[in-house]
Amino acid sequence: MLLGVGIILLSNLVAAVSQLLLKQAAKKTWPNWWRSFLNVRIILAYGLFFATTLFSVYALRFIPLSLSAALGASGQIFVPLLSRLVLHEKISKQRALGMLIIVAGIVVFSL
Repeated sequence: MLLGVGIILLSNLVAAVSQLLLKQAAKKTWPNWWRSFLNVRIILAYGLFFATTLFSVYALRFIPLSLSAALGASGQIFVPLLSRLVLHEKISKQRALGMLIIVAGIVVFSL
């Protein structure tokens, strides 16, 4: 079961990295419209999203679907934290409180 939890959490972390790649690509100006869709960041981000889907399905061999859904909320924690570290975005008090509530919910649900 611990393996499945680890796979889901790692998968959510990789999905958060994918979202950062998409945001970085969206902020850049491209010479034409097709380059905004066919560039390294976009292709890598969608490739990572695809891989996270496969890993999440594999993790379901080890954990129940209900636990997988609860752990899926960890993405709501990883994205703001990585955005703070990489993109230097601020985390508001409301968002920090929401992240704490999500962590508490995951802990309570997994007991």
